[in-house]
Amino acid sequence: MMNDEKYRKHIDTMFGTKDVESFTEEEVDETLDNLLQCIPNDGKLYKYRKISDEKSFNYVYNSLLAGTLWLSRVDQFSDKTDCTVCYDPVNEVGRIENLLREKPELLLGGLMRALSKDVQIINPNFDRSMLLRMVDCFDKESGKPDAEKALNIFTDYGCDIYDSVAAIGQVWKCVKKVISDKEDIIKDMVNNFLNFNQYVRKTAFVCSLCESYNVKTMWENYTDNNGICIEYDFKKLKLMPCTIKKFFCSLYKVNYVDDYEEVSFVPLIEAFLNCKSDKNTNAELNKKILISQITKTNDYAYEKEWRTFHFNLCDNGPGTEMKADLVSGIIFDENALKTENGKKILALAKQKNLEIKIRKLNITSTKYQYLPLNQYMG
Repeated sequence: MMNDEKYRKHIDTMFGTKDVESFTEEEVDETLDNLLQCIPNDGKLYKYRKISDEKSFNYVYNSLLAGTLWLSRVDQFSDKTDCTVCYDPVNEVGRIENLLREKPELLLGGLMRALSKDVQIINPNFDRSMLLRMVDCFDKESGKPDAEKALNIFTDYGCDIYDSVAAIGQVWKCVKKVISDKEDIIKDMVNNFLNFNQYVRKTAFVCSLCESYNVKTMWENYTDNNGICIEYDFKKLKLMPCTIKKFFCSLYKVNYVDDYEEVSFVPLIEAFLNCKSDKNTNAELNKKILISQITKTNDYAYEKEWRTFHFNLCDNGPGTEMKADLVSGIIFDENALKTENGKKILALAKQKNLEIKIRKLNITSTKYQYLPLNQYMG
C-alpha cells in the first residue's frame, strides 16, 4: 500500500520552488529515501517483455546484460493522448482575452517596461518609473489613454509641460508601433500555445513500469503469454552515483480517472505580465501540468503504471537508454521458458544471480501460480 502522505511530499519536492537540478547530494538522498517508501513491493517495480521474435529478444537480452533501462520518446506511443495536458485552447484564449480586457494595465505595463529604454534614449530626463505610472492613465472604458492624467504625472515630476505633452505622444506612438511590429511574434506565441501538447510529446521521455508482476492483462497484451517480466529493485539506487539517483527521483505513479481536470495557464501569464517571478505560482502550475501528464483514463487502470518522466534526453531517435543495473529478478511464463530465447535469458539470470520465478497455469486451468525455479523444477 502506497504511503499517500509520503507521495504528496514527493510531488511537492519535485515540483516545489527549487529546481531539482540544483538539489544537493543530501537533498537527493532525502528525496530518494522518501520515494522508496512510496514504491510498493518494498521498492520493486516490473516490466513485461516479449521475447518471441529476434528483435525483441536481442533488445531484452542486451539490456539485461548491460544493465540499462529504455526510455521511449512519448510521440512514439500509440496512445496520442498520453502525457498531454488537459486544457481547452478555445476556452483558454477566451480566459486570456478576459484577463487583458479586465486588466489591460498588465499588457501596458509589460509594454512600458519593454519601451522604457527606447523612450529614455529620446528623453533622457524621463525616469523609468514615470513610464510605468502611465499605465494608471489607461481608461478601461474608452480603451485610450487619459492624456490629462498622464500630464499630471509628468508635472508631478517637475517636467516642462510642453516636453511632457511631446513625451506622452511619443510613448503612445511607441506602444502602437510595438503592437504592430510584434504581430507576427504574437501569432507565433498563440500557435505555440495551441500546440503545447505536441511539443511536449516530442521532447518528453518515459520509462513505463508496473507495480505488479501478476497482472493477467499485462501478460496477454505485452508478452502474448510467452514472455518474461523483469523485476527492478529501486533500493539498489542507494549505492549508485548521485547523478543516477537524481535521475530516478523523477519517478511517479500514474493516476487513473473518469474525467481529466482542466488546467489553465492564465495565472502564469498574469504573473509574467506583472514581471513577477512568482515561484509559488510556477510551482503550483508545474504540479498541475505534471499531474495531468501522468494521468490516464480508467481504461488503462489495469496497467498499474509507474513512470519516470524527463525532457530533452536526446535529439533524434525513438528513445534512449539509461545505465542503471536495477534488475533483481525475472519471472518467466512457462511457455517462454521452453523456447531457445527463454533458455538463453534463464542462463543469464542464473549467471547474474537473479531471483527466478515461473508463471505456470495450474492443473484446473483457472489461474496462474508463480513458483520459485527450484520448486517448479522439482
